[in-house]
Amino acid sequence: MPPKIDWSEFINDRFNWSQGEHISLIGPTGCGKTTLALSVLPQREYAVAFGTKPKDATLEKLLQRGWRRLETWNPRPGERRIVLWPKFEKPSDMANQQRVFADALGKIFTEGGWCVYVDEARYFVDVLKLAPYLRLYWYQGRSLGISLVTTTQRPAYMPLELYDAATHLFIWRENDRVNLTRLGGIAGQEGGSFDGRAIARIVSSLPRHQSLYVDTRSATLLRTTVPC
Repeated sequence: MPPKIDWSEFINDRFNWSQGEHISLIGPTGCGKTTLALSVLPQREYAVAFGTKPKDATLEKLLQRGWRRLETWNPRPGERRIVLWPKFEKPSDMANQQRVFADALGKIFTEGGWCVYVDEARYFVDVLKLAPYLRLYWYQGRSLGISLVTTTQRPAYMPLELYDAATHLFIWRENDRVNLTRLGGIAGQEGGSFDGRAIARIVSSLPRHQSLYVDTRSATLLRTTVPC
């Protein structure tokens, strides 16, 4: 098993995340994905969190910390902390969600320099049909200084770019065979190399709440426990 690092040491001393690098958080509800996202988002100068749920305690925390809620993408000049959260009161509001997020993703891509947080990316892929935008960000975002932070519970049903284009992967315990098969296809980038099948074996035996951290640049593997 990879070495285990205390969370405070990991996030303060060991985790090195540059603008333009993507983060993928893969694990079940309650494992610590939200805590991790809230820990890393403030590290970027410009950050926006996309809200899709009628109610969301995570986004409420950001609003309490001074982030501003917008229902369409029209930030003030120089504004750096935004929650893009269209109203969602009835099923027909999903059409407006799609328009708002597609508009925002297009304008952010043109502007560059933002960190975009998408909670539960499968909703963007399966329901809002915005996978082409996510793929565009994963492929081209780095050159524009755009970072994409995404979470998902079901990696087997996500685009391969979730793994292949991310520099930083956090993966919690998984025992579903279909998901493990997809995780087994992970390979190192930028000169790094490791056995994706070994990652699948490690993930299947992780203790509850413990996360495997994968740096795809250097093929570094570490374990840490993210506070829930």
